[in-house]
Amino acid sequence: MLKMASFLYFFVTIFLFIIIALWVYGFLTANDLTIPQKRIHEIAQKYKTILVVFPHADDEFFTAGGLMSHMARNDASVYWAVITQGGKGNPTGVDAPELKKVRV
Repeated sequence: MLKMASFLYFFVTIFLFIIIALWVYGFLTANDLTIPQKRIHEIAQKYKTILVVFPHADDEFFTAGGLMSHMARNDASVYWAVITQGGKGNPTGVDAPELKKVRV
């Protein structure tokens, strides 16, 4: 019985590894994750002021932080606005009405 359980554990582990590897391969081949440097430089030359709007705090760093940094290094003025109600940005994650008063 122990041999059967260890074989089953090994089979499930290999199966999950193959599924995850296929998903990663499919994701990487289906998406173009490159940003042409020449194109960004042209955009930075064309648009000297850039406003980036996000619905939650920290979203700009996870999604467009590199782009914003690159644009700023190419002499573009980069501004960003975070539009949120502001009540859930605390360690507990519960709604805190006092935070809404401080965050305008």
